Amino acid sequence: MLERVKKIKSGRGLDPKVTSRFSSFSISDSTWSKIVIICQSVLVSISLIFYFLISFHQISFSKSFSVSLQKSPRRMAFIITIVSTTLSAFSSFLFSRAIINWLSVRIKNPTPLYYLSGIIELSRGKWMLRASYLPLSFFTILVGILLKTLTASWATLLTPTRISVTTPVEGNEIDLGSLEFNELLNRTNVYPNMIAALRSNNPTAFGSLLASSGIASAYSSLGIPRFLEFDNALFDSSTGGVLPIGAMDIDIGANSGSIQQNLIGGPLTTTRTTTPQNQSRNSISQISNLSTEDSISGNHTIRQQGFTANVNCDYNENLSNFLVAIPQTISFPTSNQTNFNTSLTKWSFDAHCPNGDKISANDVITAIAAGAHGGGLVSVTVCHDQDIKGVKSAGNHREGYGYLRKTVCTIAPRLTILEIEYTESIKLSKVLGSTSSPQSSQTLTNQFLSIIQAGISGSQDIYTNTFGDGIRSIYSTFESEQNLNDRLTPNQTLLNQIMEKYFQGQAEFVASYLKSSLSGSPDIRKGSMTKLYGGEWYPTRMGWDQGTSLSQHSFATSTIALVPIIIIGMISIIASIKS
Repeated sequence: MLERVKKIKSGRGLDPKVTSRFSSFSISDSTWSKIVIICQSVLVSISLIFYFLISFHQISFSKSFSVSLQKSPRRMAFIITIVSTTLSAFSSFLFSRAIINWLSVRIKNPTPLYYLSGIIELSRGKWMLRASYLPLSFFTILVGILLKTLTASWATLLTPTRISVTTPVEGNEIDLGSLEFNELLNRTNVYPNMIAALRSNNPTAFGSLLASSGIASAYSSLGIPRFLEFDNALFDSSTGGVLPIGAMDIDIGANSGSIQQNLIGGPLTTTRTTTPQNQSRNSISQISNLSTEDSISGNHTIRQQGFTANVNCDYNENLSNFLVAIPQTISFPTSNQTNFNTSLTKWSFDAHCPNGDKISANDVITAIAAGAHGGGLVSVTVCHDQDIKGVKSAGNHREGYGYLRKTVCTIAPRLTILEIEYTESIKLSKVLGSTSSPQSSQTLTNQFLSIIQAGISGSQDIYTNTFGDGIRSIYSTFESEQNLNDRLTPNQTLLNQIMEKYFQGQAEFVASYLKSSLSGSPDIRKGSMTKLYGGEWYPTRMGWDQGTSLSQHSFATSTIALVPIIIIGMISIIASIKS
């Protein structure tokens, strides 16, 4: 055994040419020890520095390189394998060299033969298994396994994964509370077109969207998820009164660390025009529709101004069984009663009931918000459930409206600040602030309440009862069929909740529709009609992000992968020092 080691060190027993070359380039043991110590220290340091770096910081590749890696996963695997194998082979070679140098010193002293045999096997990357020498056998097996896993360790540590990179987003959006914007609402044709659309039979028109927004909001509040598609975006239950911001709206400067976005008309470099009846165009929120060249994928969280309404509905026995309240039966405050802080406005419209009667409501009075703490009153009832002969009908006005008693809803519009999460759908994740609709937004309040009134009246005629059918469909989901005609003991609590969320969802949708219709208008002036917003964009890139709470499993895997690299390096360094 001793002779074998001496031959290995001296080069005897090899081909003469090889021996000559070996002698010419032979390196002393002390030099080898220094090389091993330096190189293994570098390898261990690199692994530790990289490990701690990815534990507390993000490292990501550029978008183009990330896309390239995603398109060619085999090329990425090949590169990682080559680099990992090279580092592993180099570390294994240094380990073997350190063991040989240590063995050359050790054999100068009396050494058990089994000990020498085990160390020699270890220097060759193998292990010894003998029952009579279990401690040494266990040590060689452990180190041998660590040597075999070096390539896997380096590959685990160096392989990039898909990570979300946080990038600030900032820009401007329409300010619903600004006086200038509300004056613009009075000058444009958006509101008249919305009122006209409520009479349309087009299933894609504003009226159908308005009804869908109320139904989706009511269902979601009762624990049944519903989505609302509007403006090429998919909202989770309600729009919240925001204009959707999508990836294609975001313009990233080449040398900018943030994203600049102008929501009054799209990206800063783009001018867009829209019309109220043309669903489009001014914003895209479907992240999944992005091409790979635009981004691998990405989510974003934006803090935006929204619009909503506090709605409170309850049964009122003084109401007649008509579409709207007769003003004489409701005790409205007069305009002089400032403690209620409302003004009185007259609405005029015609409606048809299923029995063929035409209701002329030229003097219907509705109180609407006039001050910071004002509120609105909208009467919600349906026509008698009759056909043109006065008989109960099972058609569009089928039996089952007995539960829908005479109800009054108070509506108090409010401006909100929302945190919106944009993923596959758009979700209102948090309400950051809420204030009463200011006096400057009186036009918006008036138009919103008028649209709600027109939506109810326009949906009920001799052929259809969209409003009644919508409320009925939600109510019947939770109440049995036999209870639908129960006029004595209906579930008024459930009915109130349905109507409250129904109108709240419609309030939020109307605001989003107005923003969408005017977002590309050249009349929108930055500053006087807009306000700043901010958020974070999370594009997906290739890189390392092991330290986040979402990647704890990856963090643990990297920690385990680090063990073979450190142990092999430390054994090599200690053996070299002792030699």
